[in-house]
Amino acid sequence: MNMRTCVAAIAALTTQTVLAQAQTANFVVFENADGVDVTGLNIGLEVVDLGTQVEFLISNNSEIEARVTSIYFEATEFSQENLSNPLIENYAGVNYSADRVSPRGPAGSIKHTEGGDWRGTYFGLAPTTPQPNLTAMSPGEMVSVIFDLENNLTASDVLSALNDPIEGFRITMHIQSVGAEGASVWAVNPTPGTAALFGIAGLLASRRRRDAA
Repeated sequence: MNMRTCVAAIAALTTQTVLAQAQTANFVVFENADGVDVTGLNIGLEVVDLGTQVEFLISNNSEIEARVTSIYFEATEFSQENLSNPLIENYAGVNYSADRVSPRGPAGSIKHTEGGDWRGTYFGLAPTTPQPNLTAMSPGEMVSVIFDLENNLTASDVLSALNDPIEGFRITMHIQSVGAEGASVWAVNPTPGTAALFGIAGLLASRRRRDAA
């Protein structure tokens, strides 16, 4: 099943599989030094059950110019023990590779979201052409990261952990070239219920492993 998110609604397109569960998470912009209007930013997140693997499918559905120039998965006990062998799958128009510069993490401070300071980066993505970020994700484009699941965990366990940054982990991203001003902001996935400055829906779907490209 392919699921895509939008600001106002979530549309489900049923193919040959059955929807197992759908839950919603929200991101907040925590660093907006230029005070740019983030209305129109819309980054979609699908958490997909692939059996012994879990996929994080991230899509840029923004109505304004915005390029996602880095994505980071937080290094916590949960992520390091239960997510392994990350594999990046690039879709048309994007080309990310593993960001192996260490230590690297989000700018600014995310202490105001639950979970405290960023605990380090477990895995990061960076565009292969960093300047002028031509291979970064622009509106209408997407990228995914697939992890092997350890310790008999399921995608549902991962989604619960993603929604619990204290015991679980968070995802943060750097978004550049935002709007007409070409500004830069940072966003993070906090616990549900935090007032979102722009919406991201997290969906757990049971989906057959896609055909090899």
